[in-house]
Amino acid sequence: MKKVIFVDFEEKRKKEFRTFFERLGYSVKFADYDNFVSIFNPENSEGTSVVIICSENIENALKCFDVSFSFAKNVILLKDEYSHGWYRVFHKKGVFDFLKYTDGIDEIGETVATAFKEVNPFYKNKLLEREKSLLKMVKDVCLTLEFSVLINLILDTFLDMCKSDSGILVINENEEIETKRIKRGKFAHPDFVAEKIKELKGKGDDFDKSERFEFEDTLYAAFPLRWNNGTHGIIILEIDKKRFKNELIFTCENFLKEIEPALKNSLHVEKTRMLTTIDDLTRCYNRRFFDEYIEIIFKKAKENGKKFSLIFMDLDNLKDVNTKYGHLVGSQILKVVAEKTIEAVRGIDKVCRFGGDEFCIVLPDTDTKGAKRVAERIKENITKKEFFLKDYPDIKITASFGIATYPDHGGDVEALIKVADNAMYMVKVTTKNGIFVPESKENEKKR
Repeated sequence: MKKVIFVDFEEKRKKEFRTFFERLGYSVKFADYDNFVSIFNPENSEGTSVVIICSENIENALKCFDVSFSFAKNVILLKDEYSHGWYRVFHKKGVFDFLKYTDGIDEIGETVATAFKEVNPFYKNKLLEREKSLLKMVKDVCLTLEFSVLINLILDTFLDMCKSDSGILVINENEEIETKRIKRGKFAHPDFVAEKIKELKGKGDDFDKSERFEFEDTLYAAFPLRWNNGTHGIIILEIDKKRFKNELIFTCENFLKEIEPALKNSLHVEKTRMLTTIDDLTRCYNRRFFDEYIEIIFKKAKENGKKFSLIFMDLDNLKDVNTKYGHLVGSQILKVVAEKTIEAVRGIDKVCRFGGDEFCIVLPDTDTKGAKRVAERIKENITKKEFFLKDYPDIKITASFGIATYPDHGGDVEALIKVADNAMYMVKVTTKNGIFVPESKENEKKR
């Protein structure tokens, strides 16, 4: 039903105007300035309402106008008299018409009927500007082929469009991609958001439209990431109620529809890349990836004056396992070792299978002490009793670790690899099941 909303309307005239407009088939609502600006909920009113502002105070009228313009078909002013300032300000704002009580209730009714039929040209311009902005954002996103960069850009674009500081993007676990979760800011209710993600994941492809929900006076919006006629991810934003407008949801939904081809293309590129850089057995990165990535990290560290570390890890007695139980069991152990190693590192760290039973972990922005702590966590994960295969309780696997840090142990990639490899070898031929950190170049010079 079409709704006519009067703001700051004179009490003595309410009965007359309500009766008149209800006879014309409209739903009539009266609101004062405070209620309209602070608590009025325009949900389900977008495009079906005409707001008539009757405030005598121009500042109050302007605030009501801004609230109205987020959802109303058109906005009309109704007063006894107008100064030149009112005409000048509200013409620029895009008011539909200036009415006076002396115009008579019939003429006011005709103006309202016309306001429901016509689209305000100022509103058309606003939609056009929004469309141009959306097209530019879509263009920027569609030019990005790297999947991890793309989903970061999507989340940042959503946060910007909704003027939000906190959001999360989650890709379903069954997608064979590296980056599956990115987050910005801090949620006011993180446990609630986690439960909502779990709930929306459970809906599967049935979660195909945006949803809004509140928790303890905090507003959240959730959007499905869809391609190939299925839902493959979720975006959740925490939105300030004072900033929220229905049009934001509409813009975000249109944005997702436009970038669906870009998501599909980028995902294809990502999966192709992973086929060439991921080790088939362990699902760690392979030697090819390591050789390319270490050069990138080295260049960044050198340019920014930062440190990074390498951990070389070699399983101590895997050859004995292969001899006694066969290579299939040895392969199973390599898989579990890789899983336990990945569990012990950060998201930015890269675990690579260097060859055979040897692994290398690249730790950006990490000094020697930090690298040693990571090595200790990996060592602990590997030696836990519950780690070993249930069918072979007598198998005991340990590992030897060597650490090298740029620039402490070398000024180029080749030197760092050599230092870390030698350090790991020192442990392997002596104690095994240990971590060795060689002296830095500076300390060696002092001796």
